[in-house]
Amino acid sequence: MFFVRVGSVVAWLATIGGALKFAIGFFIASSLDRETMIAASKHYFNAANSGEIINESIPVFLFGIVIGILVHIAKNSKT
Repeated sequence: MFFVRVGSVVAWLATIGGALKFAIGFFIASSLDRETMIAASKHYFNAANSGEIINESIPVFLFGIVIGILVHIAKNSKT
C-alpha cells in the first residue's frame, strides 16, 4: 500500500509538472519575439528555444499518465 501511495504522488507531480512546463513553453513560444524567446528559454529552462521546452515536457506528462494508470490498476486489484 505504501508504494501505491508513493506512486500516486509521483503520478500527480509528473502530470502537473509536465503540463505546466508545456504551458509555459507554449506561452514563451507564442507571446514573445524571437530574441526574447531564446533568452527566456535559456534563462529559465536551460534550453535552446521554446520547442525544446515543449519536447522535454511531453515525456514527463506521459510518464505521469502511465504511472497514474498503473496506480489505478494496483488500487483496484484485490490481493
